[in-house]
Amino acid sequence: MKRKWIPLALMLCLATGTALAGADAHWLHVRVEEAGDGEKVNVNIPLSVVMAILPAIETDEFRGGRIDLGHGEIDDIDLHAVLKAFKDSPDADFVTIEGRDESVRVSKERGFLLVNVDGDNDRVRVRLPLDVVDALLSGG
Repeated sequence: MKRKWIPLALMLCLATGTALAGADAHWLHVRVEEAGDGEKVNVNIPLSVVMAILPAIETDEFRGGRIDLGHGEIDDIDLHAVLKAFKDSPDADFVTIEGRDESVRVSKERGFLLVNVDGDNDRVRVRLPLDVVDALLSGG
């Protein structure tokens, strides 16, 4: 699997996989499948989450319904607002990526951000308490 999807998955998770005041039946589902045996990317976000964080990500890269991923900087994104939205969202798998050689899953479960990567020769498990992520963003 091309590793380019991992940062994109994490960015999409942080940029859209966040804040919900209550359960909502409406979700935004994005599916991308490369031809042949290519990668499959799934992003699932509650629409109320998308609406809650749009003001937090209003930058030149995220404007007018378009996303420019070529810059790689997130300085203008209000990460505290995005994290709050994520903490308030229901537990779910937000991003899954399936490739020939690797799979990635980004999810939220019982107050933890989970990132699981399984490859032919490697396995990564990240389990971060959302309160710790909040403290890291706050500098303390």
